Amino acid sequence: MDHNPIGIKKIKARDILDFTKAALSDPNYRDIVPVSMSRAIAHSKNPYAEKEDVVLLVAYMDGRCVGYHGILPGLLQRDGNFSPVFWGSTFFVSNPFRGRGVGKALLENIKSLNVDFVVTGMTGQAKKALKDFGLKRLGQLIFCQIRLDRIKIFSGFKKRLFYRLMLNQMSANVKDFRYIQVKQIKHSEDAATLGTNSPHFYRGIDLINWMLRYPWIQSSGEMKNRWGRYYFSEVRYIFRYIALEIYSGEMELYQGFLILSISRTRKKTVVKVLDYNFNNPADSKIACLLTVKYARDVLADRIEFPLCLEADFSCKFLRKFFLKRQKRTYLFLPKDKDSALANSAGELVLKFCDGDIPFS
Repeated sequence: MDHNPIGIKKIKARDILDFTKAALSDPNYRDIVPVSMSRAIAHSKNPYAEKEDVVLLVAYMDGRCVGYHGILPGLLQRDGNFSPVFWGSTFFVSNPFRGRGVGKALLENIKSLNVDFVVTGMTGQAKKALKDFGLKRLGQLIFCQIRLDRIKIFSGFKKRLFYRLMLNQMSANVKDFRYIQVKQIKHSEDAATLGTNSPHFYRGIDLINWMLRYPWIQSSGEMKNRWGRYYFSEVRYIFRYIALEIYSGEMELYQGFLILSISRTRKKTVVKVLDYNFNNPADSKIACLLTVKYARDVLADRIEFPLCLEADFSCKFLRKFFLKRQKRTYLFLPKDKDSALANSAGELVLKFCDGDIPFS
């Protein structure tokens, strides 16, 4: 039986850059690198993180990195008040060390932080480990996909034709508008609270602009994976955010904004509708139209979007063959029975961009 002790190091937001710089040249991280420099920079700039917040736990055996668990500080809004919440992010244990208590040790250290902890978008294996440890079901989010990859012989020409048909149908229901691509959203409207006064995980303009400025994943033309072995996405053929400000046809009246992500791997290209907000909620049709335009431009295999936009995307041939609803489970471990997360558990409005989902 292996009796080697498991050591856990807690890395705080104030120390994440120094830790990452040291780890990238340390032979003890030759097989597993627990964080990339792009993620470390992002963690150090998170507007919702305090300097003392733990953002990464690293597990060691014999001084060698054998696993890690990322943590993303965020905010929960309830009745106009804000309280900290901590999202589980990348969770990994090296294959040769599984079954030796490494994952449990990482989770025990998260529990010792005494924070409101929540996870979504996890793998099946991570979900089992979290439930076995005692995390409870918080809720389930339903979202939508348009999946052209359900038909394997869908060529580039057929994709263009498909998106052209969608654009023609959708354009008939949208008034004239103009849009410009920007690096940061300058308007102060809040995408997180649109349409709800119920408790929710807060996502303000400051967080959206932080995401736009500090992406976790880089396009392969911008960055090469030179630093050992990552067990999370660090580089893709294409990964970029598209931030759009939308105006009336005469460019006189600001109408709202839209944030998309475009991701291309060896297998597929995915366009996601992330954040959006419009002065007139009915203008969400514009968001859908622009999403399809960008999907056409990159010949996307999939489009992913919140359930509330389903009607704006739908048409007869789409619903029958290509539109699919998906589910995403949330698990949580409250700080205590009276914490903000515990008291909000039955009322929370879950959002497509909760947690670290927009970064992937």
